[in-house]
Amino acid sequence: MMDFRCKQCNRLLAKVSPQSVVEIKCPRCKDLNRFSQEIFITIEEGLDKDRCTETDSVES
Repeated sequence: MMDFRCKQCNRLLAKVSPQSVVEIKCPRCKDLNRFSQEIFITIEEGLDKDRCTETDSVES
């Protein structure tokens, strides 16, 4: 079982199994929380290339 906490106020809302899909409204802050084991990948466009780090090259 995994802890399912409110993303807004971190209150423990439930203990769920990894296969569960749960949607709970937090009684404390009223934020709607969703839990599922699906993985989402976010790709940000327009990233500044100067922010990317490269490994140092060895000069010969």
